[in-house]
Amino acid sequence: APAASGPRSRPRCIERAYAECFVPFLSRGGACRHQSTSLWLVIVFGALAAGMGYVASGLRPSSRDVDVWPPWHNTYKYLHMRDNLFELHRQRVFLLWGVATIDRASITDPFNETQLGTPVWDDAFDAAETDAQLALRGACARFEQPDTQRL
Repeated sequence: APAASGPRSRPRCIERAYAECFVPFLSRGGACRHQSTSLWLVIVFGALAAGMGYVASGLRPSSRDVDVWPPWHNTYKYLHMRDNLFELHRQRVFLLWGVATIDRASITDPFNETQLGTPVWDDAFDAAETDAQLALRGACARFEQPDTQRL
């Protein structure tokens, strides 16, 4: 009687098909028993890749956000009200020249939005230099573009 835990003497059908056809096709590129099978595999997968690429090129992002929360949920209500009540795309921007760092040692409450710290000015900075003027002009030009997200 053969041992129950020993290896199989005869490979299964899927093992034979894989060992005789797919391994040689993948390793040597077409040494399968049926040469037409390997050619058809390449054609089918190439057509699938081309079709998926064509479909993907026509996809466009949604114009509205994805609603994760159901309409009855409080988070959905808050986000809906926030987006409709406030203009999120218009913000006031201040450009500062010659700031070396911000001294935040005097801040007593780190969660208070009105306490920003004290600017420490760079004594070596000269606003009359050509490089400083060009840097400011470039920053302003980037902010004037409507599609600018960040500096």
